[in-house]
Amino acid sequence: MNWRFALLSLPIAMLAFQAISGLMYTTTTALDGRYFSLGKVQLKDGKMIDVSHSLRVVDGRFYAVTRKGDAIMETSGVAEHRIPDKYRLRVEKGEVRSLGGLASDELIFDLLYAQNEGSVINLEKMDTCLYGKETHQVFCP
Repeated sequence: MNWRFALLSLPIAMLAFQAISGLMYTTTTALDGRYFSLGKVQLKDGKMIDVSHSLRVVDGRFYAVTRKGDAIMETSGVAEHRIPDKYRLRVEKGEVRSLGGLASDELIFDLLYAQNEGSVINLEKMDTCLYGKETHQVFCP
């Protein structure tokens, strides 16, 4: 009787393991490369500011610099992957320099969120580019 239970339990345990491992993120090198974007953002008051994002991923680690007006943010951390085709950046270190020139609460929030250790930026692929959902950043090779 015990061997039947073990025989029936094995496929269930294997399915559970596959389901759990599909939910877990692991470090990935699939995103290795350089990504960049440049543009302008119009604030509520009509003022235009320059915005640029630069992202480099090497051996599963990312290094990013974002400039919004006079504010500059530097972040670094881990690039992660989960089945099926879900990617994210997990911030380990970040620093914002000078928020004085930003009049937009949303732009300030994006910068402050992305600098915090443990923050997660979920990425969506857009053709060859990546879009950071939480920070509204676009990175293209």
